[in-house]
Amino acid sequence: MIEIYNDPKGDAYCWLIDYAMSRCPVFALADRGWKGSGDACSRVFEALEPYLIRMQSCESAIGMSAIAYSLEGTIYYYRCDPEAAIVIKEAASSLFAWQHPHLPEDLCFLDENGKDWLYNVAHEQMAGLHIGETEGKEISETVDGLFLKSGFNSSLDYLIRDAIRHQADKLHIEGFGIDRIPEQIGLIRSLVSLTVFEDDVVRLPDSLFELERLEHLRIWTKDLECIPPQIGKLHSLKTLEISCGCYTSLKPGEPVIDKSEVSVTELPAEIGLLANLEILTIHYTGIRSLPPEFTNLQKLKFLDITNNEFDCFPPEIECLPNLQHVCLGIGWIDVRAFFRVWEERLGLAARDRGEWMIRQQLNGRNETEYIVELKWTPAAMDNAGHGEPYEGETSTDKPNPPGTVLVSVDAYSGRLCSYLVVRCEEWFEGGGPAGPMLSACEDRKKVALKWIYANADFREEADRLQFVKETESRGRVSLHFREVYDGVPLYPPNPISVDMLEDGTVTGYSSYGTSAVHHSFDSESVAPVPAAGTVREYAREYFTLVHIPDRLSGEGYASRSWVYGMEETFIDFRGGGTVPYEFDTRNFGKPPLNRTIEWTEEELARETVVPAAPANEKIGERIRRFIEAAEIRSTRIDWNVKHPDGVPIGEEEAERAYRTVIAWAMRTKPEQSGIWMLERLTRHNGMLVAAIRRKEEAYRDILGKIKLFLDANSGGLIEVMERSPAEPASVPELLPAVGAFARLEEQVVCKPYYVWNSESDSYRFMHLLDCETFVDAQTGECLDKL
Repeated sequence: MIEIYNDPKGDAYCWLIDYAMSRCPVFALADRGWKGSGDACSRVFEALEPYLIRMQSCESAIGMSAIAYSLEGTIYYYRCDPEAAIVIKEAASSLFAWQHPHLPEDLCFLDENGKDWLYNVAHEQMAGLHIGETEGKEISETVDGLFLKSGFNSSLDYLIRDAIRHQADKLHIEGFGIDRIPEQIGLIRSLVSLTVFEDDVVRLPDSLFELERLEHLRIWTKDLECIPPQIGKLHSLKTLEISCGCYTSLKPGEPVIDKSEVSVTELPAEIGLLANLEILTIHYTGIRSLPPEFTNLQKLKFLDITNNEFDCFPPEIECLPNLQHVCLGIGWIDVRAFFRVWEERLGLAARDRGEWMIRQQLNGRNETEYIVELKWTPAAMDNAGHGEPYEGETSTDKPNPPGTVLVSVDAYSGRLCSYLVVRCEEWFEGGGPAGPMLSACEDRKKVALKWIYANADFREEADRLQFVKETESRGRVSLHFREVYDGVPLYPPNPISVDMLEDGTVTGYSSYGTSAVHHSFDSESVAPVPAAGTVREYAREYFTLVHIPDRLSGEGYASRSWVYGMEETFIDFRGGGTVPYEFDTRNFGKPPLNRTIEWTEEELARETVVPAAPANEKIGERIRRFIEAAEIRSTRIDWNVKHPDGVPIGEEEAERAYRTVIAWAMRTKPEQSGIWMLERLTRHNGMLVAAIRRKEEAYRDILGKIKLFLDANSGGLIEVMERSPAEPASVPELLPAVGAFARLEEQVVCKPYYVWNSESDSYRFMHLLDCETFVDAQTGECLDKL
């Protein structure tokens, strides 16, 4: 097979069509679902109809011809005829022009045995002729513009000679073992695309920068002495890619050049002269910064500068208004594939694709994850509008109409996180499916589980879902499940719910916890429930006195000021070790700071200024901006970037925050040095949150926590949330803890759980020590709830 190296155009294209018609009985065109989508495409199919021999599905022809490379579509076979030749010569001006949507796809010619004589994959610009070397050489030497490649021009000198002769528009130099690019490259004035992949090329020739029509330049080599300033002369350049550390044939044991040894350490200022540059890729160099002139690349849309030596995000990037994708070590997210998959799974093909977005967030294990949020809207009355989503598409202020479908999917694993039909009652009432009523809970449970097994990551045979309860509201039923392993629930939890109409139509699904489907469990040494004596021993340790402020007393609240109760705690009864239960799972497993807030009389006597946040913004506005900053409208994301709230708090940040807390306490509670402690310092929506509690160990105050919201950069105070009442005037005479514990010790339970262990990246078998009974510390009465 002789390769057609460049796209034959004009007279060369017409000569090739006539030559193929004289050599072959049949030519073929493919329709890959676009027939009728464009006038030009339809006209070609109509004009060729008199010559049609037969049609065949692409799927059934796979392996028989290069034109059948996909499962979708239909192949049309036509009789070679001079009149048919006129049609295809007038329809296109070059061989690679045969692409959807303007024309049928991949014009090719078949011999008498139905085999490829001229194959053509137009989108990939791949084509070839099934002819011999002698015939190929003769054609290449006699037909200007028909650039063929084979053994007769296998050396680089001959290849460049033929590229000059045929005024080629593209050239790929690879595997010749050269250490320099020939100066003759500058004689190919027609060159639009040049790729050089040669290990030992270390410099670029001056003649290369005389190629005024060059639009795409790719240089892959082991090392390059520099990116010459003459690069600025290539004013037509749209794509520039320079990658060092590249090897075509690395020998076993041969060392790869270390990035610190690569000679390229800077981009020349002349890079700013490439006014038409749209795509720039620089890989594996010592470049640490971008020149100021980089901001002149106003047409730049795609920038990939991974695996260099950048110390921080280059500020010049912020000055490029048309930049859509920035890659600093990032991966692609195929949003269109997500749309296709969930259209098929959820039966959404009749709806129109709407907006999409990728959101960075923290999961229940405090890990960074990316969620792809997809939207489908009810199809228009004429069923038009099944378009692909646009990158960077933004939402509108219009409310979602009934029937809008919202789907969230984990970007890394593809796991379904949520599914929601907006205002489903109105949508289905207006023409949606209606089935028999499901009256029994068991029937609804079966429907819910079947839907989950069909669409989510769970599989029926794994028995990983445990039914919790069923709730009803406004004609809808919600069934709640939790993820378990061997019947044991997980912590942090992964609550799962399915919403359905009364006829069983599923209208919603959510699994926003952290699934453990693909994680390991230490189930080999699961311990039985410990002996009652052991449980009581641990329970006494976590038995505590709680103060309930008087202002919570009354209807619907506790009527007792002092009660005894249990602090829920996870305990490993096999090897020891405890983990406090946390309502806020993001604090789970993090030891408290418990740093005393105190000051001296001398410090108090000095004027104290509480540092203020630099921007006069309330918490709500900061949260709004923080959430918007996590909304990614590009299809490239950096898997290595941690969510801002998941980044550990450094010592300097912590000390700065502590100073602000002390200053605030000195101003507001001057007489209470040493009474309070900084229990936790966490990140929340881009802010630092200092949680303060009383230091006394005699009792816990149910509302005894104050939260200070601080600016993460300056440590300045934004706002204070103080729910703590004044200290009780006096502590009344209370029932001794020993006597109170005796009243509820029989109600203490140990519930088995699989608890996430971040150190081993697996789940650890533990028991949750819990007691739902409280004891009035003054009367000794047992209380079912507070």
